[in-house]
Amino acid sequence: LPEDKQRWGQVETAIEQAAAQHSAMGVLLRAQYLEARQQNKQVTELLQRAAQANPGNRPFWLALGAHHSSQGRREEAEAALDRYEADSGQSQTLSDIRIRLAADAQDAESLDHYERSLANLEAEEQLPLLETLARAWAQLGELERSARCWQQVEHHRPDDLSVKRAQFTLALHQRNEDRAREIIADMEGIEGPDGTYWQIAEATRLYHLASQGNRHHLSEARRILAQVEKR
Repeated sequence: LPEDKQRWGQVETAIEQAAAQHSAMGVLLRAQYLEARQQNKQVTELLQRAAQANPGNRPFWLALGAHHSSQGRREEAEAALDRYEADSGQSQTLSDIRIRLAADAQDAESLDHYERSLANLEAEEQLPLLETLARAWAQLGELERSARCWQQVEHHRPDDLSVKRAQFTLALHQRNEDRAREIIADMEGIEGPDGTYWQIAEATRLYHLASQGNRHHLSEARRILAQVEKR
């Protein structure tokens, strides 16, 4: 057999051995394996059987809800998540999945509800959900709402370059040149003058300007990227 098929065969054998022990982990591992192979019908059937045969095993309902969500089946996902919530109560993972479902459904009303509900959580619980909300609002084209969520995350993680990069991308979409420059300056302050991320952001900003007709920015953008590539 080709090497890639041999590797899949070894993975499947190990997962089958775990599943044969009737462990929840074995079932969840097999579901992940089938998802990786894009065998989505088999994933649904596997998790539905496991959840119905073990109604008290809450991870099965959560995994089933997450899988339905990834396939765009909001009604089925909500039903599985409701079953999980009835047994386990609210959780960060549950809220994250519900926010993504609302975003996929272009449901601004639900996103607004989830954002207001964050006020009841501690900061460490809020931050991951604020990130998910920021991306969800951007998905709906609500760029100002997205920016406000990112600003709240930034307040608690001012030196997090992943947050700065997300804010920079958002500023470009908003065509907010002043904000883009401000974020690049923040990134340079974090990384130092030889930093990679702020220089890539600056080159991206210049390319963005060039795409709007300011072609004279191209040479500087190329010079910056060439300099970064030499390292």
